[in-house]
Amino acid sequence: MSEVLWTRELKVDPAGKETLVIHCSDWRFVDATHEFLRGHLKVTSYDLIVAPGAIHFLASHLLPKYSWVARHWLKFFFKHHGTKRVIAFTHADCGWYKFMHAVEHWTEQLLLAQAEDSRHAALVIADIRSGVAYEHYFVNFAENKVAISKVV
Repeated sequence: MSEVLWTRELKVDPAGKETLVIHCSDWRFVDATHEFLRGHLKVTSYDLIVAPGAIHFLASHLLPKYSWVARHWLKFFFKHHGTKRVIAFTHADCGWYKFMHAVEHWTEQLLLAQAEDSRHAALVIADIRSGVAYEHYFVNFAENKVAISKVV
């Protein structure tokens, strides 16, 4: 057994396991995303999938094996955690989208690709388990500020 380096009281919101958050691994947005979840949406406990490109893994026709894994992860959460709500975040200047589309700079085309992937992700989620709520937020930054807006 290793030496215990840190402890704290276990704080678990029982409703938290009913919410799954999916966001990109880009460090520029992680803190703001979690602050938004806890402060604005009042979601204090949740399951979390962090992957480059966030929802891209659900909608990827470019990487079918990636999508297969994503679907199985969702099935796991729906079955074993009773997930009723999926909150997804995409963001501006996403390196994964630039990488997958072989471009150097963020373009309107990539923004449209994210929007299309979000629509497809909603269909995938509904196909796996009907009745699961899906919310999509877009994270942007300008003038040293992070702005989060709901995508409808």
